[in-house]
Amino acid sequence: MNFPDTVPGDRIQPESAARYNALNALLRASDCGSKLRPTAPCRYGLTVDVYNISADPIAAFCAVQFDGTVHRNYPATSQLPGFDVVPAESPNLPWGIATGDIAPGTWGTAFISGAAPAFFAHTSAGKAQDFEIGTKLVPSPTGLSPRGDCGAIILCPEEQTDAETISPGVILLDGITTAYTGAFAVTCLSFAERKYSIAAGSTVFPGLEQLPETEVTFSSLNGSIWLVISYTFSADGNPEYTAEYIADTSIDETDRFAFELAKIGTNGAITQVWRHEKISVPGWVL
Repeated sequence: MNFPDTVPGDRIQPESAARYNALNALLRASDCGSKLRPTAPCRYGLTVDVYNISADPIAAFCAVQFDGTVHRNYPATSQLPGFDVVPAESPNLPWGIATGDIAPGTWGTAFISGAAPAFFAHTSAGKAQDFEIGTKLVPSPTGLSPRGDCGAIILCPEEQTDAETISPGVILLDGITTAYTGAFAVTCLSFAERKYSIAAGSTVFPGLEQLPETEVTFSSLNGSIWLVISYTFSADGNPEYTAEYIADTSIDETDRFAFELAKIGTNGAITQVWRHEKISVPGWVL
């Protein structure tokens, strides 16, 4: 496109759509969209065009989830198709960080690589999350939650400047690996409420061959989450097995077997320990 300069005395004319869109593209490229620093040049990571296909608004600097669909109706200012996104809630799908507010059914941009300013909850309101530098974060239903074995790394934590205002932290999106999603995978639903989801899995114990996906709220969190298989003997001498999930540093294995599924850090970070399809006891024949 050719946009000739003007000289003194030229008659003022309305801007063409092409010029208006070109100026908007330049403004987007030079401004991160931060309400806190509206004139700061963007020196953060790689961005792509995204389209919010959900019914919910996506707040600036909050996580977006890619659903694997390319949106062909991309903006006239872009030379490449954009991507359909929704507010991020799963640690198991590709995600990024919105550079500005994205209303339902509208276009925006999102960081997918490099350093990105980010709020660790789904909105910029409320108390700043007390996460330390170096903590790894992944999306969850309440925002970005700590995970010990994968995720974006905090370069700079959020800062609460007063009772109402929180400045976004900075995270490094490069090198994100997908969380373990196999049998007995542990996912945090709410660290504050100590609520976790444990994926379905199988065992060799009679009556417990298939355990369904289960949501568990623990009264306290101490060290690790375990699958505990207890057994008793019926009148005819046959063993009967029951299963429960327990959070503790260790398990007394008198009349039961304990399998450590994941370690839970003091900041809520999950490190998956169990990574096998079936629970079994080596060398023990049922």
